[in-house]
Amino acid sequence: MRAYKITDINDCTYKGFQWRADMVHKTSGKGELCTGGWIHFYRDKRLAVLLNPVHGKYNPIHLWLGEASGEIKDDSGLKYGCSEFRMIKRVRIPKITETQKIAFGILCSLEVYDEPGYVQWAKGWLQNKDRSLEAARTAEAAGVAAWTVEGAWAARTAAWIASETATEQATVLTKLKMTAIAEMVAEASKTAAEVEGKKLNLPKIATEAMKY
Repeated sequence: MRAYKITDINDCTYKGFQWRADMVHKTSGKGELCTGGWIHFYRDKRLAVLLNPVHGKYNPIHLWLGEASGEIKDDSGLKYGCSEFRMIKRVRIPKITETQKIAFGILCSLEVYDEPGYVQWAKGWLQNKDRSLEAARTAEAAGVAAWTVEGAWAARTAAWIASETATEQATVLTKLKMTAIAEMVAEASKTAAEVEGKKLNLPKIATEAMKY
């Protein structure tokens, strides 16, 4: 199975495990996904980059193309685990703009949250009709007001991210926003799988987000 894996700049992963081209690593394929029994990977290189802030949390990163085989475990499409992984080669990290990241998060939130005021704002933002600070903060407030509703956290976070100016260059805020986007997507995916009984088609949503 074609797969993508993120490492740190030294080609290491958890606890300093060293990877290299053509290396094959095997595990048991047993236990929970976030344990030593599984090797994490992604099916889509854009998702690898978008979700790294809540998974590996590597910065800066190398992105690798690999082959996953053996036992396979799926975490609602957010990430996968396998019992055998072969590293093939480093690949170029996809360029994803701030606008595309926000669009990705908003599109995910719309899959699990349908409060009319929020939906109106989200669609207006996606259509570039109203990306004002005031509109985003109104939508954020709607998410806070509906805190007990499934998916509201994802919606509130999407609006909060969009309310931050795109010209903000502070490193801390940039990292915080990227982490929030990843957390929001994870929350939306879990909500869909656990509450609505469906799994978000994250690669499809990422493809749609790249249009913005």
